[in-house]
Amino acid sequence: GFQHLLDHAHKHNHYLIVVSGIPGSFEPDLTAMCNNVSVDTINEVMKYFHADGCANNMNNMLRYLADHLFKFGYEYAPAVTMPDHGLYHPKFDGAENTMAYLQECFEHSDKPTVACSFPGTTVRE
Repeated sequence: GFQHLLDHAHKHNHYLIVVSGIPGSFEPDLTAMCNNVSVDTINEVMKYFHADGCANNMNNMLRYLADHLFKFGYEYAPAVTMPDHGLYHPKFDGAENTMAYLQECFEHSDKPTVACSFPGTTVRE
């Protein structure tokens, strides 16, 4: 499986980037497999993956790769690290005092309030 992928990429001079799924981990063995991609490019791809893998980060990562590997000239934004927890509300502007914001939003509302929890898929120490 994986060895076949490596052999195919090397034989046809395709770009291959292999990154660890462990946030913050740098694996020299994986980097060595990417012999035609610069270490800087690999590190940048790792930033996008480990920031949180949201659609915007993946979109910008692909644009980054298109620009750096194929010289397409796409504009891209740097990886944005998403918080492990926080508040999402369409009108929330990131105010520093979350409780004050919530009280202001719901203090005079006679409508029901719904909260959803989206637990992470990994446990971070």
